[in-house]
Amino acid sequence: WLKPCLAQAEILLPTVPNLHTAMPSVRNASATIHYQTSGSKERKDGTTSPCICFIHGAGGNCLAWWQNIPYFANADRDDGGWFAISISIRGWGMSRLDDGVKYDVHDYASDVLAVLDKENVHETALVCQSLGGALGLRTAMQAPDRVTCLVMSNTYLGFKHDNGDDDSAWSDIMTEEGGKAARTVEGRDEMIQKIRKAGIFFTEEGRKRQSKPVAERDAGRAKWMKEKPEVAHLQMAMFEANLQVTELGLLKPGAPELAGLAGVTPAALRAVYKKPLHFISTLSDGIIFWEFLEYVATKFGENTTLHVLDTPWLSHQPFFELPDEYNSHLESVLVKHCSSSEMASKG
Repeated sequence: WLKPCLAQAEILLPTVPNLHTAMPSVRNASATIHYQTSGSKERKDGTTSPCICFIHGAGGNCLAWWQNIPYFANADRDDGGWFAISISIRGWGMSRLDDGVKYDVHDYASDVLAVLDKENVHETALVCQSLGGALGLRTAMQAPDRVTCLVMSNTYLGFKHDNGDDDSAWSDIMTEEGGKAARTVEGRDEMIQKIRKAGIFFTEEGRKRQSKPVAERDAGRAKWMKEKPEVAHLQMAMFEANLQVTELGLLKPGAPELAGLAGVTPAALRAVYKKPLHFISTLSDGIIFWEFLEYVATKFGENTTLHVLDTPWLSHQPFFELPDEYNSHLESVLVKHCSSSEMASKG
């Protein structure tokens, strides 16, 4: 019975694309950074495809964007499609530090740039989820000419308080004490109230929108997990595959390896990166709440936009929880804010 099966396999397996192609990787700062690519660097009309680079959060790895990359990297799209890259942050997924090497968030930008160099990509839009925001910010700071648009999806991670900024609500939340408070439901509710009391919102819709207690927001994620158990299971499996994260204890409260995560002030970013900065948030995110992103967005001046996805139960990972809505919005942002070279390539 085995011979017919093997014979059939010999016929079918060569037709499977990339069957014998390993996930690409690049060496940088004593680590091997793994990533995925999808789509073509050249469109059917011979023009260069614009690039979009996805960077996951603490609960994912480069596989987390499986519902988003096919949407953008499809060569049959009317616009010809994007060339898409998805990076596993050092320590996450298959991206590993060498034995005995100290984890250093200051390597984040060079990791991203090493991948772009390996793929001969000069410029890209960065779409950064949660922890990925820290990589996006550092990359935009270090190489602003290579970032066409910075999308901060459910994140402000990577920003730090400017000691010259006397905004008390901002300093309360961005300092170490604010981080400690965010570890409890009560503390997060208090932080939301501080923002509402400050009365600083990026949009008029945000000023008028009612704030839900954190417990209700957390219930939104529970609702999604109940309705989509198979996808929720896949998400948890991805997280559990991040073996070096566990080995190094990177997600333990107060992990010293991530102590320098907050390293960029709004003023410092805008001094070098003046291109589009877009924030995405959701109504039921009980981790990085929409009120604070409304607040944060006011710090960056021109070329800054924000959108709150208004499906009531969407929580911290809308790209995973409701990909169709997320992809549609992200596409509208990228089409609007692409660099002139990318717009030209779109014809």
